[in-house]
Amino acid sequence: TVDDPEGNRLARQEIATSEWGIAAADFELDAQAMSGDYILTATHGPNTSSRSVEVKPYNLPRFKVDFAPDRTYYLPGDVARGTVSANYFFGKPVAGGEVRIEGFLGSQQIAPIFEITGQTDADGNYTYEFVVPDSFIGQLGNNSAEIDLTITVIDTAAHAESIDETVTVAEQPLLLDAVAESGVLRTDLENIVYLQVTSPDGSTIPAELTVTVNEGTRTVTTDDFGLATISVTPVDALDVIMDVEMRPLNLDMAPVTTRV
Repeated sequence: TVDDPEGNRLARQEIATSEWGIAAADFELDAQAMSGDYILTATHGPNTSSRSVEVKPYNLPRFKVDFAPDRTYYLPGDVARGTVSANYFFGKPVAGGEVRIEGFLGSQQIAPIFEITGQTDADGNYTYEFVVPDSFIGQLGNNSAEIDLTITVIDTAAHAESIDETVTVAEQPLLLDAVAESGVLRTDLENIVYLQVTSPDGSTIPAELTVTVNEGTRTVTTDDFGLATISVTPVDALDVIMDVEMRPLNLDMAPVTTRV
C-alpha cells in the first residue's frame, strides 16, 4: 500500500513473490503530488513492514558538499575526525559558510545524539571531530551499526545545501559471519559451515581461526577472501555455539575472540 503524508490511501496492490521470494510494484506519483513523507507498507501474513519515502520538489543545488571521514569505521569512545568541503559548481570554494553536523541513531530518531557547528575556511573546508558514544559498548557484539549524519552548509548568501552520510561503528575490529551450507544445521549429520572474517567496513580479512564447538577445538586458515569452512555434527536440536579466536595474517592487530 501507498499512503500520502495526510494518511490518504493512494494505492493497494496484491502481488506474488518470485521463486526467490522477491516481489516488486510500481506507483507513479502525480506531477502535483504534495511534499512530505509517503508511507510504503508491505504485508505478508501476520508480518508487516513499513518504510517512509520523502517526496519534495527538486531544486538545482548551488554548490556541492563533500564528506571525507578519516577512517572507515570507529570503535566506541574513538574520536572521529574528518573534513566537510563545499564548493560552488563554477569552482569557487564556499568560504565562511556555516556548517552543522547532526548525528542520529537510526532514521526514526527525532533528536540527534550530537550536533557540531563550525565554519568553512578560505578553501571551503571545515575539519570536524566528535567522540563516538560509549553507549554502543555491550550493544553490538559481533555486529556493526551506523550513525546517520545530516550535514548542512549555509553560504554567506543564506543558501543551504544538505547531504546525508553515515559512519560505521563496531565494538571490535574484526567481525565473523557463520553460515550453514544448507541454511540451517541438521542434527546427526555432518554440516559444512562457512566462516568469513571481515572488517566492520566490509573488507575481507585473511586470518587464522581457532574454533571451539561441541567441546572440540580446531584451527583453520581463511583464504584471501576471508573465507574458511569447518564441519559440525550437532547432536541435538539446540543452538550450536561457536567460540572463535581470530588472528589476522597481514595486520598488526591483537587476536579478537567472538561467539556465534
